[in-house]
Amino acid sequence: MDTNNYYRENNSDDGNNFNNDNYYSGSNFHNDNYYGDRSVNNDNYYGGSNFNENYNFNNGYGFNEGYDRQIRYSRPRRRIRLSYVIIVVNILMWLFTEYYSKRYNADGNLIFGAKFNPLIMSGEYWRLVTPIFLHGGIVHLFFNSYSLYAIGPAVESLFGSVKFAVIYFIAGIMGNIASFAFSTHMSVGASGAIFGLLGALSYLIRKDRRIFKTSFGTSIVITIAYNLVYGFMNEGIDNYAHIGGLIGGFVAATVVGLAGERKPVLARVTAFALVIAMAFTGIYIGFNSEQNIELKNYYEEEVLPSKIINDALDSFNKKDYSRAEQISREVLDMKRISRNIKTAALDILASSLIIQGKSEEAIEYAQALVELDAARGHYLLALSYLNTNDVERAEKELEETLQLDPDNEHAAGLLEELRKTY
Repeated sequence: MDTNNYYRENNSDDGNNFNNDNYYSGSNFHNDNYYGDRSVNNDNYYGGSNFNENYNFNNGYGFNEGYDRQIRYSRPRRRIRLSYVIIVVNILMWLFTEYYSKRYNADGNLIFGAKFNPLIMSGEYWRLVTPIFLHGGIVHLFFNSYSLYAIGPAVESLFGSVKFAVIYFIAGIMGNIASFAFSTHMSVGASGAIFGLLGALSYLIRKDRRIFKTSFGTSIVITIAYNLVYGFMNEGIDNYAHIGGLIGGFVAATVVGLAGERKPVLARVTAFALVIAMAFTGIYIGFNSEQNIELKNYYEEEVLPSKIINDALDSFNKKDYSRAEQISREVLDMKRISRNIKTAALDILASSLIIQGKSEEAIEYAQALVELDAARGHYLLALSYLNTNDVERAEKELEETLQLDPDNEHAAGLLEELRKTY
């Protein structure tokens, strides 16, 4: 007897239990929350003023008059500023991730390095670096790029390109570590590194407090204060990354010093040790955070297996039963999966085996399914027994199925045909 006509190909998906919308609806997995760092707007970082215009380091105006001659700003000639190179790299990365996301219907930022705590805790430590080059949208990219354009050249002139790079990347990494330690949201963006540049300018003010009294010094303090307050007032902004970047930039500037500045070795070593200590402390806090541990467990038990089981279901619906079987076995081999995921995996695996003519093997998985979904398990057992010509057991399983699920028309039709035939 051909039992395939009685199998519902979509019955593993009834209730839409494994639709992506169900597993990504929580705040921890919503793109609007994850890319909240993009809310940097026109007022952020420079508060309506342009650092290059307010404080021209090349026309003799400003702090250089009467300042310690040991400290001098760098004057790169006929060289492309590193600030502009970073802006170009960020734009290219955004274009690439946007293309990838649309081309493959996937989250390009997550794939290529967004700060996502469960994956960092699984060993993908490079995600503490890569978010610096990623952005959540064109608006996010625009304001971060403009902020870097406004602040970057000034900092690069004061510290030199090499020291600028050290400050920028240490600040970006420290910002991501702070976010990892205190925020469960996925995040991307260069704002932590840009706050680090503000931290470097704060180091300048600390070197000469006279600068604080100038409009330039005041604008730095106001810009920092405004952005931090604005960040705390908006839930979508990853202010932990901003604070971490600000502190990281200040300490990094203390390590490298201004262009031409002579610093005692002990002062540099102490500041460097502080950077290392802060980094390891933040990572330790992140790995031991109850929220991070809970999120990691949820990701490993629900989100990741659900994505894989969706692939299995998709293969099954496309009649690629061999691949559906393979993926389902992979899910069942996972150490930690939820009851719902295991139920779906057993259902798809047993169903795929039955359709491929491997009914004897399917019996084992159908029996296991009975413990999780009795009505569905008994029905698949009935199909397996029918295909192995064990009519008596098949009839018994169909009766069990109808007792648990009287609305199963397929089981009722099979049972009626069996009774007429035998």
